[in-house]
Amino acid sequence: MGRYQFPVKWHRFKKEEFDRKKAEYNAKYGYTVHFPGLSDVFHLGLDNPPTEAELAKYRSDRPGELSVRRWEEIKQYKWKKKQSFLRMMSSPTPTWAQNIGTAMTFLDDMNDALGTAAVIARFAMYMFPKALGKVLYGPAGWALLVADICNIAMTLSRLPLKVVNLKANLHKGLGLNPFSKKAAVARAKKLARHSLSAGEAIELLQVTDNAMGAGLCLGPIVGMLQDVAFGMYRIATGKRVDISSPLIELALHEAKAHKAMKAAQQLSTGGQELSDEDHCKAIITANACTQILYPINQLWHPLDALSDVSAVELRAPWPTDPSTLELFREERINPYEHLGFLHLDKQYANPFEIWDASVDKINHSITGLWTRQKHTYLGLVASQSSVELVQNSYSLIEDEDSVVLDYSTAEKLFHKMFDNGWRLAEQDDPNALACMAQTIEKWGDRYLAYKWEQLQSWLTRDCNVKFTREIPQ
Repeated sequence: MGRYQFPVKWHRFKKEEFDRKKAEYNAKYGYTVHFPGLSDVFHLGLDNPPTEAELAKYRSDRPGELSVRRWEEIKQYKWKKKQSFLRMMSSPTPTWAQNIGTAMTFLDDMNDALGTAAVIARFAMYMFPKALGKVLYGPAGWALLVADICNIAMTLSRLPLKVVNLKANLHKGLGLNPFSKKAAVARAKKLARHSLSAGEAIELLQVTDNAMGAGLCLGPIVGMLQDVAFGMYRIATGKRVDISSPLIELALHEAKAHKAMKAAQQLSTGGQELSDEDHCKAIITANACTQILYPINQLWHPLDALSDVSAVELRAPWPTDPSTLELFREERINPYEHLGFLHLDKQYANPFEIWDASVDKINHSITGLWTRQKHTYLGLVASQSSVELVQNSYSLIEDEDSVVLDYSTAEKLFHKMFDNGWRLAEQDDPNALACMAQTIEKWGDRYLAYKWEQLQSWLTRDCNVKFTREIPQ
């Protein structure tokens, strides 16, 4: 694949500039994330949380002093928040209920950041080409594994198009599919300077869905500036931690992005504790926030600026949103007695403790999410955002030049087939494509060094796969 470049390189927006853009965005779209090309079938609403003054005027049985429209918005907002609260409190994993004050704060931080990130972020979204328009509703949905890629290559081969067009359609159809893209860093030099084993995980080239845990788990490191700048950390080991470069002042939307990176990481460790919409929001929000944080990391990078990151402990956040505090009062729960990082159950933790407690849980959670959402546009957008999120996170932790990208073996093999002017013929053997998929997985990339003619002969011999140069009429 080509050299990785960070997809969006905004300059740092000044507060006045950002406020103007936000006002323009809300005037045009209201409180909705706009996805070009999908607005007619999918949109992601943004919460517009009530202020203390609005809550004081709100009555659960009648609009009162609020407009009917705003009263309905607040009623729906409070209902959604209550459902999220009940999900977390009923979790089979007790750490969610024990740390419910922090867990609900993470949810607030995520929603708050998405409302600001939507103003300037570019959201990953590639529609399927018309030739593959029914993929979303097929057996696999958008979650394209090797067998599914073989079936797509078969579908394309039946079209009366030149092979160069077939290759372009294949590439677009698999554009940002987490099961057909791989990512790693060539060498985790910045992590290595701190003797941190997390670097080994992001050096391993792996399919993006398996890299989600590593990508999201970098959130607490990426989001450290906000903690250090506002003093929400401590030096726990008795070591001296020097800061080699001066802290920079964060705009409000930048501080929200830092908070959201940690929030998305922690929320993504959950399963049924979150709705699928909130799981997808966490991924989409984190991807958008990497774009906001890119220019900041060029000025202040925690792995460059702090002499010993492992000696710095971050503090679990506490709730400040008025509607969240009101919910806790209604439930007669003191949220300040239930603060702590999930799965660690303590208020202070260093980024690498958070990594160790989270990475496997995130991978497990994401696998379940993709299975449930593989036929929806929400899942499609989140899956494509996940690919960019992994790549962007690796870039933010190390640098652009260190990020390594690759296609899956199946995608590369079919590129090779089309490049040589061949396509799949109608198969006489109903098991031919399934055998082909298994063979491709067994081969791995090492077999792609062979010429196409040799690969073709093996597939014909071992799987009875038929190929043709004829263009269908």
